[in-house]
Amino acid sequence: MSTTLRFRENPGVDEEKRAHVASCPEEKALLHKPHRPRFVRLTAENCRAVLGVGVELEPWMVISNGRFVAKQRVTMIGPRGRIDGVAVVGPLVEVTQVSLAAYDEEKLGLADDPGRGVLLVGPGGEAKVVASE
Repeated sequence: MSTTLRFRENPGVDEEKRAHVASCPEEKALLHKPHRPRFVRLTAENCRAVLGVGVELEPWMVISNGRFVAKQRVTMIGPRGRIDGVAVVGPLVEVTQVSLAAYDEEKLGLADDPGRGVLLVGPGGEAKVVASE
């Protein structure tokens, strides 16, 4: 599968920095590497199921717009694999959201049938999350 990568221009980077990055292939690869973070956002119901009754998300790092990365982590289990230490992003939402990196779908076994969903496992229990149509 071929993917075309598109990079946005960063207006905060001056021409001198652009020239330096262009002259250093290793740094250029690191700076412009496409990134899609792996995280989950939980509903109140799924938060109770996965983290336990009465447990609230503990902010670890503020992201933006009132969102934060929580100290708590969960495990994602798919039909063919698992990923431990997945970040939980707060605050709680109306519909549970799972964001996967491109290679995660293959690792979990969701590439062929994303409708099977994943199992989120935490210290309080587990919750099944299935992709919406």
